[in-house]
Parts: sequence; C-alpha cells; structure tokens
Amino acid sequence: LKFWSVTFGLDMIELKRQCPEPIRFIDGAESFLARAKAAGFRLIIVTNSSAELLALKDEVTGICSLVDAAYSSSEFGEPKESAAFWPLFFAHTGETPTACMLIDDSESVLRAASDFGVGSVIGIRHPDTGRAPNALEGWQAVDGVKDLLL
Repeated sequence: LKFWSVTFGLDMIELKRQCPEPIRFIDGAESFLARAKAAGFRLIIVTNSSAELLALKDEVTGICSLVDAAYSSSEFGEPKESAAFWPLFFAHTGETPTACMLIDDSESVLRAASDFGVGSVIGIRHPDTGRAPNALEGWQAVDGVKDLLL
C-alpha cells in the first residue's frame, strides 16, 4: 500500500479504514484459530501486508486477540517469498522450524519455507472465493481454511 500511497499521493490505509467491508475472516478461519488455540498450539500470523495494514485488519476483525503473535514481513526487511526472510523470522520468534507448520496460499512462500526447513507446509487453494483457486501442484493443500478444522 505504501507504493500506491506514494504513487497517487493518497493515504491508502485511511481509504481502507473508510471502506473496511473487504477486510474479513476467510471462511473457517475464526473456528480454526479457536480450535487450534484450545488444542494448545502456539499461533503466529506472519503476513506480507504492511504493519499498518495488519493493524487495520486487527482493528476491524480482532484477529490478533486470537493468536499469540502477529508480524508483518516488513518488520524483517524481506517478504515471505525470500529465502532471507525465514532465518530472520525464526531467530526473532525462537521457534524451531522443523516443529512448525506454515499455512499459506502462495506457492512461492510455501517453497521458501519448505526450502528453509519448516516442518510442514500446507497450501490453501481457494482462500478467496471471489478469485479462481490456486493450482498449488505438488504441495499438500486444502481448498480452504475450513478444511483444516481440528
């Protein structure tokens, strides 16, 4: 959003704040997070959204109250698709990569995490019902978060 804010000279975060309807949980996400938390899993959100947009998403949905931590990849200076991101992220969180699971809808993110040694990576083929599903060939994948309910 920073790029578009600079390009158009508009505060894109404020525009999103004025029209928050597209900011919502994807089907099954709230139930999945609640059940995973109740089962004792440590839950961390990491997104390529800017820290400002992550804060707005939390303001609208309250998602950060459902997880143990939430980070923007910009905090680490690299996007999740970058091989350089994962060592920085795990050094910061103190988590053991092989004991973690990553759930994402981007094949390049799944690849980068898998190449780094994240224990389990699962793709989401259809995170947004308003768009065509992702192919995610060769990856363990489900159609949506609702398919991950414990």
